[in-house]
Formats: sequence, C-alpha cells, structure tokens
Amino acid sequence: MEPITLGSLAVWNHKVSNAKARILIIHGLSEHSGRHLNTVEYLNKNLFEVVRFDLRGAGRSGGKRQWIQSFQDYVDDTIAVFNWVERELPSLPLFVLGHSLGGAIAISFAWQYPSALAQDKKTEDAAVARTRKQVQMLDDLYKTAIVLITEHYVKSDTDLPAGSAFKALFSN
Repeated sequence: MEPITLGSLAVWNHKVSNAKARILIIHGLSEHSGRHLNTVEYLNKNLFEVVRFDLRGAGRSGGKRQWIQSFQDYVDDTIAVFNWVERELPSLPLFVLGHSLGGAIAISFAWQYPSALAQDKKTEDAAVARTRKQVQMLDDLYKTAIVLITEHYVKSDTDLPAGSAFKALFSN
C-alpha cells in the first residue's frame, strides 16, 4: 500500500467495511508506523479502520531524521493528520493509540483537543481533571528535558538527534 502524502508526512488509511470506529496510531521514537502492521491487521479484523502515519523525520515522512525543534512539532503532525481525517474520511468515532513516545504525543493531542476524540460524556469528572493536570506536568517536564538536552548536548543542527541526546543525558 502506498502512502498518502500530506505535506511532508506519509499517511496510510487501512479501511474496512462496516467499521465500528477509527483508530489513529502514533508510533514511538526511532521507529515508524510500519512496525505496527500486526496491530493494524488485528484492529481491521475486529472492524476498526486504522489511520497510521510516520512522524516528521521518521520512516517515509520527510524531514531531518529524528529532529524536532519542539515536542509540539509531533503534536502538530498529529493535528495535521487529524484534520485530514476529518476533512477527507467518512465520520467515525476516533480513538488514538500511541506507542512509547507516541503515547506521550497522543496524551498531549488529547489534552489540547479533547473534543476530537470519541468520548463518553459521563466520564468528564474528577478523574479526567486529574489526568489533565498530570498531562500538563508531563508536558512541562518534557519541555524542561528538551531545554537541558539542547543547552548541554546540541551545539548545532548537525549535533545529536533526539534518541542519542536522550542516551547521553540519561545513561550511566
């Protein structure tokens, strides 16, 4: 299956007849969405349509390998794909599935755009409010880590990509 090109992003839509819902898969750091084809196959067999994409700088998407200016760049990639889904595909309830770093991106996306996802309005209670606070804390922590990595390990745009900088900062 060839990807759909959305700006510099490579996007795949795995359709099924009579889909119950749509799952947007966000992959992790130093990988690509093709690593999740077994998950796509399983979800399709269970009548879930799946949209997957390669984040900027990963897989078949454009951009410098594993390089972002800000974590928000990854969220913006997700927003671009979400907007394409809303504009081009039939309406279905949407769920986001993130693996590893993709999980953090999914949480940030859901926190910034809660109305984008399928929701049971009964769950909008104290647990959701606590989760939103935790997501804000994680977002602040991630931004702080990026600043530390940038200040101490990145001297030019040819220096350490994100995965190497993470290893340099957190290895023994």
